[in-house]
Amino acid sequence: MKLKIETMDWMIWILFILPLFILIFSIWGVEEGLLSLFLIPIVIYLKNMFIENHFSWKPSYSVGIENFDKDHQKLFSLMLDMYRALNHLPSKEEARAVLVELKEYTETHFTREEELMKKHDYPGYEEHCAQHAEMKQKIDEFQSHFEEEDVSVSKDILHYLENWLICHIRVTDKQYTDFFNSKGEH
Repeated sequence: MKLKIETMDWMIWILFILPLFILIFSIWGVEEGLLSLFLIPIVIYLKNMFIENHFSWKPSYSVGIENFDKDHQKLFSLMLDMYRALNHLPSKEEARAVLVELKEYTETHFTREEELMKKHDYPGYEEHCAQHAEMKQKIDEFQSHFEEEDVSVSKDILHYLENWLICHIRVTDKQYTDFFNSKGEH
């Protein structure tokens, strides 16, 4: 089960932080327990480190083609930027800028993949391009909703992108690794 970011935030607070403070207050009492509140910034830091790790590209995502791996790393970095824009100081302008960059970079990456597929006559070209077209359409829809509504639609974008990107890389993109490597692409 893949947890949404908000769910992870609440679960961390409810399952970890709140019981920890209840324990501290019950052991040391209220006055001494209040001294433990200095732990809150540490806990928030640890939570943010967990989230950053969650939005990090991992070696298991490698498709065996250096340029595509770099593109995927950049896309994960942009998702992390979107998360930061939404959760630290939500700013529509900041989120808009990340969304625009994400859209542009996604299109750049898709073009690179599709050109290499055409060059080597990749047998799954049509299906792969259909997935790319679906993703581009979804980003256009999100961008349109983003302009019409508020920053909150960005969380929907973030969840969709995270799920789509991880699934697309681990399943669809990994299917072309052996094919491209056999053509001398690494």
